[in-house]
Amino acid sequence: DSDGSPMLSWKRLGVDIAGMRSLFKRAFAFEEIRLSEPRIDLVHRADGKWNLLDLVPPDAAPEAAPQKSSAPRLIVDHFEVTQGAGSFTDRTMEASQTEQVTDINFSLADFSTLVSGNHFDLRAASPNIQSIRLQGTLSLEPGSSSGRVEIGGFSLPGVMGTWMPAVRPVAETGMLEFAGDYELLVPQGPLDFKARIGQLKFTDI
Repeated sequence: DSDGSPMLSWKRLGVDIAGMRSLFKRAFAFEEIRLSEPRIDLVHRADGKWNLLDLVPPDAAPEAAPQKSSAPRLIVDHFEVTQGAGSFTDRTMEASQTEQVTDINFSLADFSTLVSGNHFDLRAASPNIQSIRLQGTLSLEPGSSSGRVEIGGFSLPGVMGTWMPAVRPVAETGMLEFAGDYELLVPQGPLDFKARIGQLKFTDI
């Protein structure tokens, strides 16, 4: 970060390149990519800018309107993230708020930008959400994803106390669980997102 705070880090990165397949497929081919204990700390600053923009060098001169380009030819047999963590801090609010995310585990099998239907499985948790799971498929061309999301142990007082302090006295208890399917399409214009909730449960209200 520009102020010296950590932004991105990881403990170990392992890459196994499939050299011969890269030549035959004319693509960047990897048998396996493993990322151990990564951490990302997102900050939405008071001026409305994100700390991740510090990674982008300032433009030396105005650029012409970008032309549409295809995704890089990429093949990954197995990609895995284990024991990830992170945080999100919002400093645009009157009182700065931070939410921690832990136990991030992500796996992606048989990924290729040459085809669609790449399968992924994302799991995570936070102090206010006991379990988060997202399973589905994704494609880069066109940009799309579909699958199922499951949230368990969503603490209403915990989330409201962090992000809506004024509401906290109204919700001192309460847990939420829900599951449903989603479809996301990223065309050239606005996002197209559809969701269908199959299960919604409130407890300890």
